Amino acid sequence: MKRIALVLVLALVVGLLTGCGGSVRNDVPAADVASAVRSALGMDDSLVSMDGTFLGLVGKSADEIGEHEILVCNSTTIDELGVLRAGTMSAKDLEALAKDYLASYTEKRWPMVELYNPDEEPKLTEAEVVVLGDYVMYMILSEADRGVATEAFKKALK
Repeated sequence: MKRIALVLVLALVVGLLTGCGGSVRNDVPAADVASAVRSALGMDDSLVSMDGTFLGLVGKSADEIGEHEILVCNSTTIDELGVLRAGTMSAKDLEALAKDYLASYTEKRWPMVELYNPDEEPKLTEAEVVVLGDYVMYMILSEADRGVATEAFKKALK
């Protein structure tokens, strides 16, 4: 009986030490991660890159943020997602930056969007930020799309 308990405890310890889900890769280009998410969402034609604009909006340099790919919708929705890969800023600092960006969007840009598409508000008020390893992804998407995007983000970094 003691041997069985010991084997079970060892199996549990090994499972905990290996993380049960594998590690996160930190060598995938941010553009590749964003492309995988965009494809999973079925938005290959509607989400377009706006990298340069993002740097100006957050007031940081490309060196600080690191690799990044920002995708915005080219129609009347506010769908947007950003994948940031830590440069000189840590992933924790990038997470705070993404949250600040979303708060700023709410304060400064939402009043303009609200004029022509008020039904988009839940996407913004429920926007999420996900951190995996050196990567941060923010999402201004519907609840269903956020779920798909999060799973695609995780899969791209396995």
